[in-house]
Amino acid sequence: MVFVLGCDHYLQECDLTESNEEVCKIERRTKGRFYELVKEIVSGEEIQFIGEECKPSQKTIPRALATEFKATMPKLICPFEERQKRGIERNYQALGEQERNRVYAIREEYMVERIYSESTLGMHKLIVCGADHIKGLQARLAEHGETLTARDLTKEDWVLEIYRRKEEQLLGPRAKS
Repeated sequence: MVFVLGCDHYLQECDLTESNEEVCKIERRTKGRFYELVKEIVSGEEIQFIGEECKPSQKTIPRALATEFKATMPKLICPFEERQKRGIERNYQALGEQERNRVYAIREEYMVERIYSESTLGMHKLIVCGADHIKGLQARLAEHGETLTARDLTKEDWVLEIYRRKEEQLLGPRAKS
């Protein structure tokens, strides 16, 4: 069984980053809810392996929970040296959608390689990644015969609330239609 949670990497970060008091309250509430969701999945589904796409030194909510629940947790991010070996340009995002899709496929294949180098097919797994990787990871993990549950948190109101509030802070309140 594999659970894939797709999110904005901002949500994974343990530390609060907002300076505006009102937005900071929403950030605290949103990250608290993310913590509870991940904790519920880890404990309720007896997760033994948590894979996370994040920076190597990043202090994240899933990493904290992996420590708390003594779950295996390798880094799924494709390091710079590995990206070079696999032909990924540093500025691939600026090279168009076709190149972005090619690079995402390479990175997702790397993530799956890491997952299976550190776990077995029967282990209950939780993968936390950028929402853009959900479909690619689902397809690759299904090829291994995994039963999958995926959830795109970037489409959920409790996550979207902070982006709406930040937008209001920058642009002012939206007029009601």
